[in-house]
Amino acid sequence: MEYKAENDLGTTTSDANETLKSQQLKQLKILQSKLNLNYEASKEDPYDFIFVVFHGIGATNAALEGDYKTLKYTIESVRRYWFYRRRIKIHLHVTNWKQYIVDAENTLFDNVYIDTVKDARRVIALSILDICFYHNPRYCDFLLTNVARDVNTEITRLRNHPSGKFKNSKLVMIGYSMGTVIVHELLCGVPERLSNLSLSERPRLEHKPDYFFSIGSPLACSTIFQSPQILTTGLELPDYCKCFNVFHPYDPIACRWERLIYRNQEIIPDPVLLPYWQNNGFRNWYDWDRSMQQAKSMIVDNISDVASSISKSIFGWWGQSENDSVLESNVSTTNNRAKAFENFRMKLKYPSRTDGLDNSFRSCATNTNCHNSTNLSSILPAEGAKKSKIEAVQVDGSTTDDYLLSDEEAASDSAKAFANLTIDTTLPIRYDYQLQEDATEHYLNPLAIVQSHTNYWGSKDVALFILKTLINDQEQLPVTSLLASVKAKAKRLSQKAVDEDLKKQFLILVEIAKNQSDALANKDLQMKPDVSSGIAATWSALTRSTNEQSDILEYRLSDAIDSD
Repeated sequence: MEYKAENDLGTTTSDANETLKSQQLKQLKILQSKLNLNYEASKEDPYDFIFVVFHGIGATNAALEGDYKTLKYTIESVRRYWFYRRRIKIHLHVTNWKQYIVDAENTLFDNVYIDTVKDARRVIALSILDICFYHNPRYCDFLLTNVARDVNTEITRLRNHPSGKFKNSKLVMIGYSMGTVIVHELLCGVPERLSNLSLSERPRLEHKPDYFFSIGSPLACSTIFQSPQILTTGLELPDYCKCFNVFHPYDPIACRWERLIYRNQEIIPDPVLLPYWQNNGFRNWYDWDRSMQQAKSMIVDNISDVASSISKSIFGWWGQSENDSVLESNVSTTNNRAKAFENFRMKLKYPSRTDGLDNSFRSCATNTNCHNSTNLSSILPAEGAKKSKIEAVQVDGSTTDDYLLSDEEAASDSAKAFANLTIDTTLPIRYDYQLQEDATEHYLNPLAIVQSHTNYWGSKDVALFILKTLINDQEQLPVTSLLASVKAKAKRLSQKAVDEDLKKQFLILVEIAKNQSDALANKDLQMKPDVSSGIAATWSALTRSTNEQSDILEYRLSDAIDSD
């Protein structure tokens, strides 16, 4: 009998080891699949999108080349960061409309300038003259005719390329500052604009875009200046493509569209807030700022409630119920304060929740206009589900599949919470989208005003919004977090592996994840252009000599085609 018991015990132990080994092999395959990154398109792949970019005022050849390199780097960096399982191929082309009026501007300037600080005067004067020349019928007709010809020729060349790579590419127009006004004119026309050409003779784009992104755009003001009746009739946009108006909250040039589009709408909601590119949610300072605002609100309200309760106890003989304190009444009847306390309770219970979820609690607790504030359960994951994931982590390394996916699900919950808090159903279609300012810009408004209009090409928030709009297939975790998670989990599982072979395979995964992370960081560093900050770049442009700018005769504003 004793021998049989020992034999049964050995069999049970062996079965347990086999079960554990089977679980660890399954986890190994899951981690291996996560390292199958596939974001580099081959030369034979067709192009998914054609980006045609229209620059703003005051551009020089050197500045345009710098903007081209910066935008290309920003898009590619965000693409690798969030879309690492999609082989997306983009052809970028910058249209230089300034070249058709710069000679006339220089001639005018050379005959009227003051000798002191000539180069700085030239930069400022040529920026102002861009606007003046555009509103001159003679120069505007000449400018638009040549720009339309260039764009039509370039797109036709790509569509008819022998390789056939651009045959089914989506066409994306991106206008920045005054470039947006030019794109709108070529797409819709402005019949009221003073022109020496008849309506039938005015230039138009032959190829209809699928998307139109307006960035830091004064389009609303410019259109009203040319056609005041738009205040009654409304702003016209092309109906064959999706249009988006993106701006920084402190941009002194940018204007909203929705007030001109929905003329009969009494209340226009705030612009849609765009997510921060690193976490697809709120910037970190939003979390801190909202925490401070919430704390202030709770302290002030509670002090007021305590004072009211004391007063009520003193004057209770007036006939009011002694059991109905102001503090209890306010807490039980005020929706926002109840949610603030619920947020505080959840924060204590789950201190490791993601920032996006924490922000969603705070927003619903402090914002009376939150569309999801009436039901926190629509934002919070089920407590039982969270508990099961936490309990799923076993000391022996026998984690469940759900735990291996917990990072992705937590990130997905955060992104959904952010999206829910920024959704507004008041308008049928949203056009205005606002970037999140960083902490420095938020607390130093003058600094934000100076640099907000010049930093769009280097903004990864803008690049993320464009790519998300075009692709609509974003990963739940950024690639850096994914690789770090795989590395940590593989290392932990290697310490609890049932045999040496499994341990070796887990350690190989650790090394692969580390190498991929290093390779991505090195590639990003190699592609990053040597550009200054917005303020430094502006000062450099003002102090750079004219001869230095004219030395740059050859400049690149378009991607090369692989087969060329």
